[in-house]
Amino acid sequence: MNPIVVTGSILRLRCQACGALFPHFQFSGERETEAGGLFSASSGKLDEVFIAEATEPEWKDFDRAGATLAEQRLAQQLGREDLRVIRLLRIESALTGGQGMSFADFKKSYRPPVMVYSCAGCGEGESKLVEEISVEEFQLAGGNVRLADGLVM
Repeated sequence: MNPIVVTGSILRLRCQACGALFPHFQFSGERETEAGGLFSASSGKLDEVFIAEATEPEWKDFDRAGATLAEQRLAQQLGREDLRVIRLLRIESALTGGQGMSFADFKKSYRPPVMVYSCAGCGEGESKLVEEISVEEFQLAGGNVRLADGLVM
């Protein structure tokens, strides 16, 4: 069986509630079909992400109970309680209409949408992007990307 190639980047997120700064692995959109069934979990204590393949029951209901099941499985397998699946909670748009606005005015006033994620530290807070970096940059800065068996970068 051929290994599954994982591609993506690292998002550094900061929680607005507890102030935690933590990494989150963002899978590459161009390889989305190959990444189906894969998930990442972030440490709220270490500069580390873990990438694994979800089991069928986990993936079937990943947006709800499946992610929690995956966290519990990782905790048991790795003896770690600090790994959390980071969820996209919502997308905040800064757009306030645009109808009747010239394109030049629209370009001046446009702000990209803001992704709001869950927190790996406190679990209750909301986190926003600080920076997006390559996996290589993350590792050079001391970050660790751990891959489950059968996965390669």
